[in-house]
Amino acid sequence: MLYGKIDDDFLNESYSFSIYHYQLPVFLWITAKLLEAGFYNEKIYKMLDVLRLQILSRFPLLHSNRLFLLWGMLHLKPFLHDVLQQEEAWNKYIQMLYREINLDEILEKEMTGRKIFISNGLSAVYILLHAINSDFPDYRIPFDPQTIYDRLQNSDAWKAMLECDYFYQIHHGLLNGFPGVQLVLEHIRQNFQIIEN
Repeated sequence: MLYGKIDDDFLNESYSFSIYHYQLPVFLWITAKLLEAGFYNEKIYKMLDVLRLQILSRFPLLHSNRLFLLWGMLHLKPFLHDVLQQEEAWNKYIQMLYREINLDEILEKEMTGRKIFISNGLSAVYILLHAINSDFPDYRIPFDPQTIYDRLQNSDAWKAMLECDYFYQIHHGLLNGFPGVQLVLEHIRQNFQIIEN
C-alpha cells in the first residue's frame, strides 16, 4: 500500500522549506524506524531498492531541504550495509548531501523574515542540526546556537505577534506557531550558554 502511494510529487522537494510538503525525509526516517523494529524488512528493502534510482537521482536545490534529507538519510544509513544493492551509491549520495550543505546560505537567504516556525523555518533547522550533531557525530555540522537564538527572538514574526492579533491567531499551534518556537528557545537556553540581549 505504501509503495503504491509514492509518486514523483511524493519524492520531489517543495519550493520552499516545509516539513509538511517535503515528504521524502520523513518517509526515510519512518522506513528506518520500521526496519529497526523488524516489521516487513524484506518488503521494505525491496521497496527501497526499486525506489533507489528515483531517490538518488534527485538533489534538493534548497540547502535547508538538503539538511532535512540528510537527517532522513542518516537514519536509514545503519540499515544499508550488506542488504541493499548499490550500498555504495547510497553512501556517496549521503556524502554529497553532507558536503553540499551551506549553513550560511540557509541562515542568510532561506530563513529570512518570518520563517521561524518548526513547520517551515529556523526552529526546524535548529532541531535538525541538533539531532544530526547528537545522533550522528561523523556528520557533525558546526553552528552557533547564539546566532539562531538571536534571530528567533529578533525576527519580524515576534514583532508581528505583538502588534497583530490575527498573526498570533494563525500561529498558535506547536508546529506552525509560537509555542514550538518557545520550546526551541528554551532548549537552546538549557543546552548552551546563551547571552540574553
